[in-house]
Amino acid sequence: MRSSKEFKRSGHTLIELMIVMGIITILAYVAIPIFKGYSEDGRIDELKATLLKAATAQEKHFASTGQYAALSSSLSNSGYPTPPNNKMTLHTGLIFQHNVGMSFWVAGNYDVNPDVTEAYNECWVYFGSVLGTSDSNNFVRLYKETGAISTDTSGISHCPTLDQVCK
Repeated sequence: MRSSKEFKRSGHTLIELMIVMGIITILAYVAIPIFKGYSEDGRIDELKATLLKAATAQEKHFASTGQYAALSSSLSNSGYPTPPNNKMTLHTGLIFQHNVGMSFWVAGNYDVNPDVTEAYNECWVYFGSVLGTSDSNNFVRLYKETGAISTDTSGISHCPTLDQVCK
């Protein structure tokens, strides 16, 4: 027969397991919103990269024809991008000053967070011109889906409206 000293406890008590589960729950509660924020930022960066591809297509079109295209269908031979998924849409247009189209805009919207049911998705516009399109200041955020903040575009000359490009 064995004595009581020979029996060794193995395993964990219920209290210990509950403490570990509580710690894991707290970590998950903190980490999941942070991860969602990173994935939303990644989708916004994807939208901006696609807008830069569209701007490059406008520049290629200008180099070959001497004018910017008013419609995206005119840019198919210049490498105008196809949206990578059905949650993103792209638009383009011209800015006429003194009846000459020497500037353009490309706009896109992306449903970065399907849990938000606002009227508009995340919406950005990129402005380009003969003078160059490489500056990151050419980007204007028209609407922020997750924060429901819209940019006042009244001071931006020739800016497309939210209804034109953000729905």
